[in-house]
Amino acid sequence: MAVKAERLGLLSTIVTFLLAGVMYGFARWSGGVGPLVCAAFLSLAVFLAAFAYFHLRLVRRKVEEGLEDAELREKEDSSLFVAPPEENLEAFTAEHALSQFERYLVPGFTILFAALHLFLGFVLMPGLKDASGISGEKSPALLALLASVAFVLFVSGKIQAAIAGERDYRLLIAPAGYQLLCAAIALLNALAAIVTHFKHDRTVQLDTLAAWIGIVVLLLLGVEYLVTAVLEIYRPRIGAEARALYESRLCELLARPRSLFQSIAQAVDYQFGFQVSETWFYQLVERAVLPLVGAQLLGLYLLSCFAFVGPDEVGIRERFGRPSPQTLSSGAHLKFPWPIDKVRKLPGKQALRVEIGHGAHEDTGEEEHSADERVLLWTQSHGHENDFWLMASRETTVEPDGESPAQPGTPTTAKPVQAASSPPAPTSSAGSAAPAAVPVNLVAIHAVVQYHITDVYRYAYGFADAQELLSNLAHRLTLKRLVATDLFDLMGDKRLTIADDIRAALQKSADAIDRGRGLGVGVDFVGLENVHPPMQVAASFQDVIGALEQKETSLQTARAYQNESVPKADSERARRIADAKGYQADKELVAQGEAQAFVNQLAAYHAGGKVYRYRAYLDHLERSLESNRKYLVTTKDSRHVTILNLEDKLRPDLLDLSAATPAKE
Repeated sequence: MAVKAERLGLLSTIVTFLLAGVMYGFARWSGGVGPLVCAAFLSLAVFLAAFAYFHLRLVRRKVEEGLEDAELREKEDSSLFVAPPEENLEAFTAEHALSQFERYLVPGFTILFAALHLFLGFVLMPGLKDASGISGEKSPALLALLASVAFVLFVSGKIQAAIAGERDYRLLIAPAGYQLLCAAIALLNALAAIVTHFKHDRTVQLDTLAAWIGIVVLLLLGVEYLVTAVLEIYRPRIGAEARALYESRLCELLARPRSLFQSIAQAVDYQFGFQVSETWFYQLVERAVLPLVGAQLLGLYLLSCFAFVGPDEVGIRERFGRPSPQTLSSGAHLKFPWPIDKVRKLPGKQALRVEIGHGAHEDTGEEEHSADERVLLWTQSHGHENDFWLMASRETTVEPDGESPAQPGTPTTAKPVQAASSPPAPTSSAGSAAPAAVPVNLVAIHAVVQYHITDVYRYAYGFADAQELLSNLAHRLTLKRLVATDLFDLMGDKRLTIADDIRAALQKSADAIDRGRGLGVGVDFVGLENVHPPMQVAASFQDVIGALEQKETSLQTARAYQNESVPKADSERARRIADAKGYQADKELVAQGEAQAFVNQLAAYHAGGKVYRYRAYLDHLERSLESNRKYLVTTKDSRHVTILNLEDKLRPDLLDLSAATPAKE
């Protein structure tokens, strides 16, 4: 029996070694990190199987030596002459070697085996960050290999686990359980290869997930072996079950599932101090735990008959992968359990968005605003120094060969432009300089496209990734629009017009895709944000902007002075013209009045004669003496009476008579 166990251990070692070599070669060929983790498990399984084989060999030698010793004792008992026992002769050499092996080498190997698990786990962990996944072309071959390896390991592990139930085969439990664990890891990576072959867009995620699971299991096994080696010091030896130190309890669950209940029973008996496992209640629990767990798993499986669609979602029922023609509204719905029916939920009532340009990230939910948003200047580096867009420029180009520059406002043909990091073209010895300006500009833009789903079937099943396709369309149309747009128009008051043109073009392209069947989306808004020149020229650009602002300030100051001075000058001119016209009218009217007065005086002179002359003389004398002091000197002759009339003169003077007076006579 011992020879059979030893041969089975040797065969297991050889098979595991061959599978480890093949798996490592395929891991290098496929470039996936998941097969590399499988190769690491198989390599550790080779060490474990080889060590278990040597352990079985020592056990066999001990058994054979014991049989030989018993046979010799029978012969000595039947002989008449019995030699006295030699005190210095070391008996049972194989038993002593096995004792030393189990005392020193087994704990040392267990600690080394644990260290190898931890070492491989921490070495493989950094490779997950740069994992590229499995290519779709290599996935069928890798799937066949992983399935074959999992099958061989499963059969080998199950055979060893079945034979290990006998006492002489107990040491086969460790390699059997480890091979079954390797079969499970290979099967998990085979599932990743299947998804790789049919859905290549999600390959990297599933392959990385399988690798993460393998690495976590590696680390857990390493910790278990270390803890087992430490607790071996305090394990009671009397009455203890013969158990190899390098035998993992986690792997034993795969080889012998009933050992879990046996371990629990032993722990309970040890804690309570009597055979609790022999009571009727414990036996009832042991018999009912599997049906209870099965009922719970069945209940969890039946929960897949319910589907809940959110208030902003639209559900599509898929039966064996075929979508139903009717959509599911928000609420709870009944369906057949998985995998018969599956409900695919789409954000059909949400405002979705895609972002292009620097700082772009996909987000189908509400926009999250950071609480510590920083204000960055153009001259500060913020991680988007190499993401620029090409734009047109109105600046004329001064050609070194003497060609006429393009007129402002006319389209120019862009010649090959040097990279932004390349040095400027050198000046020739004849004095001809490089072009003073190029007809293009570089600019960093963050564009946001907001849209909603109009046809969930076209959006979900018409394309592999409708959101990525919409993002690519938006990127292409934005670039097409920007190459015909001046930088200052984009940074000025025409940005909304440019964004609306991009939105209209994007909607038209989305409706015309796939022979007019459309993408199934409606573009609601396109926003152009964070528009700024490259960081290398930001300082110079700000100087130019400052000069333009200073120029505009001077122009506005001149316009303000013009608006103030011109109306003032116009009003002064109008006032002077009015004064001149008034002076002209005054002179003309006075002259006319004087002429008319002379005519009237002449008429009065002809009418009055001598009386007029006296009246005129007296009137002139009155006006002349009006402001002078006057003295009245009377005569001493009392026969004369002087009468002074000091009342206001009511009747008009003869000088004031109009020219119509003679006509009345």
